[in-house]
Amino acid sequence: MRSSYADRPQEIPGASPPEGSVFHDNRTEKPGWIWGVAVLLCFAWCAAALSGAPWLERLDIALFDALARMDRHAPEDPEVVLIDVDEASLAAVGQWPWPRYRLAAMVSALAAAGPRAIVVDFFFPEPDRTSLSIIKDAFQYEFGLDLSFEGVPRTMTDNDAYFGYVLSGAPSVGAFVLSDSPETAAPVYKLSTLPMQGDPERLDIVEYKGFLCNTPKIQSSYARCGFINVHKDNDGILRRLPLLAQYEGQWQPSIALAAFLVAHPHASLEIGRDFWGPLLHLGDLSIPIDTSAQAVLRFGRVLDTIPVLRAVDVLNQSFDPDTVSDRILLIGSSAAGLGDLHHTATASVMPGVAAHAILLENILSASHYRQPQWNRSYAFLATVLSAGIVIGAFLLAGAAPTAAAAGIGLAVYPALTILGFTFFRVLLPSAAPVGAGLSLLLFLSMSFYTVERRLGRMREARLALFKQAMLELMVGLAETRDLETGEHIRRTQLLVKVLARGLTEGGRYPGIDDYYIELLHTCAPLHDVGKIAIPDRILRKPGPLDKEEFAVMQQHVVYGQRIIEMLARKVQGEEILRVGLEMVSTHHEKWDGTGYPAGLAGDEIPLSGRIMALADVYDALTSERVYKKRISHDEAREIILRGSGTQFDPEVVRAFLIQEEIILEQLENNDHPKKG
Repeated sequence: MRSSYADRPQEIPGASPPEGSVFHDNRTEKPGWIWGVAVLLCFAWCAAALSGAPWLERLDIALFDALARMDRHAPEDPEVVLIDVDEASLAAVGQWPWPRYRLAAMVSALAAAGPRAIVVDFFFPEPDRTSLSIIKDAFQYEFGLDLSFEGVPRTMTDNDAYFGYVLSGAPSVGAFVLSDSPETAAPVYKLSTLPMQGDPERLDIVEYKGFLCNTPKIQSSYARCGFINVHKDNDGILRRLPLLAQYEGQWQPSIALAAFLVAHPHASLEIGRDFWGPLLHLGDLSIPIDTSAQAVLRFGRVLDTIPVLRAVDVLNQSFDPDTVSDRILLIGSSAAGLGDLHHTATASVMPGVAAHAILLENILSASHYRQPQWNRSYAFLATVLSAGIVIGAFLLAGAAPTAAAAGIGLAVYPALTILGFTFFRVLLPSAAPVGAGLSLLLFLSMSFYTVERRLGRMREARLALFKQAMLELMVGLAETRDLETGEHIRRTQLLVKVLARGLTEGGRYPGIDDYYIELLHTCAPLHDVGKIAIPDRILRKPGPLDKEEFAVMQQHVVYGQRIIEMLARKVQGEEILRVGLEMVSTHHEKWDGTGYPAGLAGDEIPLSGRIMALADVYDALTSERVYKKRISHDEAREIILRGSGTQFDPEVVRAFLIQEEIILEQLENNDHPKKG
């Protein structure tokens, strides 16, 4: 039963097409900001890992090292002097360790000049076996001989005791090494404690369980002792030194801090903090440290300004006492054989005593690098901000502003690092935000490229469908005028493709490829599109056309040209229209120049027109028309062979013969007469 008009869905003018209509888009679009927030949250999670990634920290360290090498800081009047047991001193005095009386002589010569502190960056855990008392005991034990020495003061028979005696009369500072093993603790000596004020609980310091130090006679003679442990970074480079450590719950100073306390006996110690992180207050001075109580060394050009005296010159007393007067002296060694050499950010080899001297000079001149305690949080927030800038630029403006935003991100963070280092001596990380901006820019660029490429393919596919639809529309228009014309169009489309394949087999046209063949196949239906403008009395006339009628029929080429040219003006640069125009304009031209409309000859006729000419004639011969009967393939073949070189391109005729079997299959499928 037919439905009434009222039962049908009503269409409201201006309303959206109903769902299921060919005009309706069933795709749902998510708001861009939702995807942006989702990506930002995911990247924020990644930023937490990135901001603490070891490889990014190594990049920051490399930048800090480069800046440290460019630092020109140097104290004008250094308060530190190095006494170097160098290779020349070892060669002059003898192999190491020297007899303690020689060290005592060196300390005695230095003490006479009035230094503020004398630091001995060596420790001697075993007694001096060159002491007369030890030699006497050895001979008694080994040989039963009782040696006696005449004219030797009793205090000189024991080198350790004598060295201790000299040390006790000088503002001396000794060295020891802290250990994780309780078995290394010296049973006959206890380390002195260091009073500490403020809030030391803020620090996270590993507590040591043992230590190695001098013999009791030497160790007990020092005014103060400090540990000489050196903590290198993971890459083996020395960039910082500890100032404090703990042993059995008691605070212990480093040798540099112990030297400062001997030179400034009234300085108090207090743990505090400021905006950047923990501080160690030494009276009026404040030393920035990390939670492990380590200070970053500011190498600069400090070693270039610190005076250095050779130990052998001190022993020979060939030095200027004013050089060491009222100074802090550090006795150490640059000799490679003693093994106290380290790699630093500014020098491939640096003696340990030189590193302690640099730290001590940093303390005295209040010149330090600051590494903020909140560096990890700063790196995380900067990474998220860098990611947010890049994502926001993509969501709001597209690819070009994103590149600009990433450029700003790449420039701002290293600039902050350089400015902070230059003006405030603060070490701010920049690798994580820069790495995040680069990686996210790369990710979004690749995504943007992928999406744009996909959209481009979709647009190309839609355009191709549109062009195909336009072609089919024109073919359909031709079919409405003449059913025979429509069938002719489809058959010639197949024949053109077969002939073009034949031309690729050893002919004059090796450049014909699959793309060109498909182009010919697509354009073939256009060749007779101009017939839609031919009057029915001529187009459907059952008999032969007279001269005037034939002249009108020839105009279908001109009409077809106008249609294609009009379309080409609307769609610029389309190759399909160019080839289609060639076919429309030249498929009635002849090889000898007697065709129409332009009378072109030979290679003047485009290849597409020459191929279409043979396909058009062959199908006309083998198809029935209202004005004639169809002929067989063999008869059509003879006509085409006779027209080779006059009507048709000989190479196209050769391609026809090569593809003859395939053409017969096409004829059979389209209900044409077979051979014979």
